[in-house]
Amino acid sequence: MTLNKKELTSALKKMARLSREFCRVQAVIVEHSLEVYGHSPHDIDNDEFIDACTGACGEPQGMTAQEFDKSMKQALQLKYPAEKETTYE
Repeated sequence: MTLNKKELTSALKKMARLSREFCRVQAVIVEHSLEVYGHSPHDIDNDEFIDACTGACGEPQGMTAQEFDKSMKQALQLKYPAEKETTYE
């Protein structure tokens, strides 16, 4: 597909507008995550969120609040596994 200059300019401007909107929405998610979980999804390598919502692995499909909560808890567990209690006799 070859775009003429007008079409290319329009597509580039739309891409920038959508990118700005993405950044604003992502900031809201990060703020929520910091308040609720103490970490942002990116800081704990929440790959499920990254793949589902950022397009890092193709077209993003999104996720529900329940799926997000579960993915954050799982990513936290992987990043900071609970130390096993050791019993000394």
